[in-house]
Formats: sequence, structure tokens, C-alpha cells
Amino acid sequence: MLFKPTGFYVFKLRYTLMSIAIVLLAVLMLTYFYLTALIETRTLDAMTWAIETKVIGIDPGHGGYDPGAKGPLGTDEKVITLEIAERLAKKLSKEGALVVLLRDEDEDFATPGPGTKKKKDLDNRIKEAEQKNASIVVSIHVNSFGSEWSGAQTFYNPKSEANEILARYIQEELKATTNTKREILTINSSYLLDQLDLPACIIEVGFLSNPQEEKKLIDPTYQDKLAEAIYKGILKFMASQ
Repeated sequence: MLFKPTGFYVFKLRYTLMSIAIVLLAVLMLTYFYLTALIETRTLDAMTWAIETKVIGIDPGHGGYDPGAKGPLGTDEKVITLEIAERLAKKLSKEGALVVLLRDEDEDFATPGPGTKKKKDLDNRIKEAEQKNASIVVSIHVNSFGSEWSGAQTFYNPKSEANEILARYIQEELKATTNTKREILTINSSYLLDQLDLPACIIEVGFLSNPQEEKKLIDPTYQDKLAEAIYKGILKFMASQ
């Protein structure tokens, strides 16, 4: 034997082999994530047939006389809901869906006559969705409860299985995109969901009462992430029907 490895050279060899292993593992992980993202993209692209020529109703919550919740920084809920709704509408329209925005500016739909403004506003939104033969309706809102609360959450009326399926698809995408830990919840107190006779859900995209989340919710990049998640959930739901 011409050369007997010393402790130093054994250590150096082990260190080199470990470094190579770490690099290979990193390459494998990057390849895995890249291929996973590529497969997800191609899978979604293959699903776009499911929304072509379909009428999708998007309800930006509140508007006009009704600002909805207000954040510590002064942000009105009605502003955020419309901005996210418009982003979602563009994504759906791009793939051939026929989008019905139940509100496309800062206005409400209360009409003169007996009854509360809020009920008349919602009745007219429901009427618009039904007259346009919407396949589904997603209503976008922003929650407000306490400064420590955070995370997007989807609510549905348990009167039909389709409502739950739609809510679940959207919530899964919100979890993947925003890392929210929240799960879907049933709600029986929503007049809109109770009156609609088609698959529908309410998406509370976060908590305006949380100053940190308010900053995220007014960020166009984050708004686009939310819109993308809702878009993917709608796409998967429509493809499943």
C-alpha cells in the first residue's frame, strides 16, 4: 500500500461526499418542485374547457352606501372585494368564461320601496345572477373580528352537496397559496346563499381587523394570489361537475 489515509484525509473525503450528496439532494428537490408545478399548470390548462362559455357570477361584497368592514389603516372592505373580483374576472374571461360581475363599481343595488336597503341590494344581485343563468356564484368578502385573527376562509350553505364541493376546492387552493390554516365552514345566516338555487359560496379573503393582514390585502400582488387561488378552485369544481 503506497498511501495510508490519515484522519485529516478521511475527514476531507467524508466532507466532500457529504457536500456532493447535499448538492444532489438539492437538485432532486428543485427538479421535483419544478415538475410538480409544471404538471399542475398543464393539468389546469387541460381543464379550461370546463369554463368555456359558462356563466360565472362574481359578487364583490358591499358597495355604495355600505362600505363593509374598515381596517385600522382606513381600508374599506368594499374596495378590496371589488379589486379582487376584477382580477378574478380577468382570469376567468381569459379562459373563455362569461363573467357576470354583480357589482363593477362603488355602488349598491337597493331600490326604492318597502324593505331594508341591504335586503333589496342582495335581492337584486340574486336576480341578476339568475337572469344571466349563472352556473355558480362566488361572493367575495373580508372578515373583521379581532387584531389577532388572520387567514382566508370559505363558507357554504349545507343545503346542497355542490355548495360544499365548490367551497372545498376553493379553500384547498387558498391554503396552498396563502398558507391559511382555516377550513371550510357551513353558514345558515347568509341571505345570499340561502336564496340562491345554484352552487355558491362566500370567500372571506382575510381579516381587515388585523393590521398586518390589512397591509397584505391592499397589496396588488397578494390580491392577485387570492384571485388565482379562487380561479383554480372554480376551475377544478367546474371540471368535476
